[in-house]
Amino acid sequence: MPTNVLNVINADLGMYHQFFRTLSTKLTHVVLGPDSSIYLASLINTLIKGVFLLLVGSISDVLGRRYFTIAGQALGLVGAIIAATSKNINTLIGANVFIGLGGATQVLYPLLIMEIVPNKHRGTAQSLITLSAFPSMGLGPGFARMMVEYTALGWRWVYWLNAITVGTSLVLFFVCYFPPDFDQLSQGTSKKDQLKNIDVVGFLLYGGGLVCLLLALTWGGRQYTWGSAQVVATLVIGIVVLVSFVLYEIYMAPRSPLVPMNLFKITNYNVAVIVGSVGQMSFYALNVIWPQQVTNLYTTDNIKIGWMSCTTGAALAFGEVLTGPLCKKGMRVKLQMFLSMTGLCIFCGIMSLGNESREALSVAV
Repeated sequence: MPTNVLNVINADLGMYHQFFRTLSTKLTHVVLGPDSSIYLASLINTLIKGVFLLLVGSISDVLGRRYFTIAGQALGLVGAIIAATSKNINTLIGANVFIGLGGATQVLYPLLIMEIVPNKHRGTAQSLITLSAFPSMGLGPGFARMMVEYTALGWRWVYWLNAITVGTSLVLFFVCYFPPDFDQLSQGTSKKDQLKNIDVVGFLLYGGGLVCLLLALTWGGRQYTWGSAQVVATLVIGIVVLVSFVLYEIYMAPRSPLVPMNLFKITNYNVAVIVGSVGQMSFYALNVIWPQQVTNLYTTDNIKIGWMSCTTGAALAFGEVLTGPLCKKGMRVKLQMFLSMTGLCIFCGIMSLGNESREALSVAV
C-alpha cells in the first residue's frame, strides 16, 4: 500500500509540473534563458504518456507487471533528476520524455489495486490511497507555487520532490512487489512467441495518429494559425491514421490486439468509457483554464493563485474518498454515475456565470 501511494504521488507530481510551467515562465526565462518552446515541456510529457499508456497496459497484462513497473519508476527518476538539474529549455524538454515514460506506468496504479484487493473492497482501497496522496493530488498547485516563491531552488523543487518519491517507490517496488510473472500468466507459451504477437502495427498507427492530433491541437492559435497548412495537415493526418488504427484492429484481427474491439460490443463498457472520458476532459481542461481565469480576473499574487487553483484537484480527491466505499455491488452504482454526470453538466454550465465580480461563485462551482 505505501508503494502504491507513492506511485500515485509520482503521477500527481508529473501532472502538476504543468503548474510550474504556467506560474514560472518568467523565472525559467531568467534561469534557463528565454525560449518560446517552454510549452513543449508539458506537451512532450502528455504525448509520451498518452502513446505508451496503452502499450504498457496491454503488454504487461501478458508478460507480467513487475519489471514494467520498476523500469517505469527508474525512467521517471532519471527524468526528474535531469529536469531538476537542467541548464536550458531543451534539456528540460528532453527530461520530460523520461518523465512521460515513467508516468505511463505510474497512472496504471489501479491495476495494482486489482491484483491485491478483492473486488468488494477496491473502492475503499482507492479511497484510502487517494486520502494518503491528498497533499499532492489536492494541494499540489499551492505547494508548487510556494516552492517557487520561498525556496532557493525555486521551481526545481517540483522535480526534486518527484525524484525523492519516485526513488523511494522504486526501491519499494523492487523489494516488495511480486505480482504474477510470465510463466504464471502465459502457461504453455514462450516469451518469444508472445513478443511476436505484439501488435506493432496497431501501436504505430495509434501512436502516430495520437501524436499528430495532439500536436495540431497544441500548435493551433499558438505557433501557427488554426487555418495554416501545418495545423490542418497534421490534424487531418492524425484523424485519418486513428481511423486506420480502428479499421486495422477490426478487420486485420491481430492475435494480441492493442485494443480488443469486441470490448465495444459491451454496453456497460462503452458507457464507462464515455463517462470517464468526459470527466477527464473536464478535469484536465479546468487544470489549465481555471488558473488562467484566476490570474486574469481575480489576483496576480502567485501564492493566492496556487491555493485557488487547488479547488479542482481537492474536489476530485474529496469525491474519490467520499464515493469510493460506495462503489460496489448493491450500492446503485448506475444511479451514482447518473447523479455525478448530472452534477458535472450543471456546474460546468454555472461556471459560465463567473466574472471578475463573482470570485466566490467561481471558487465554489
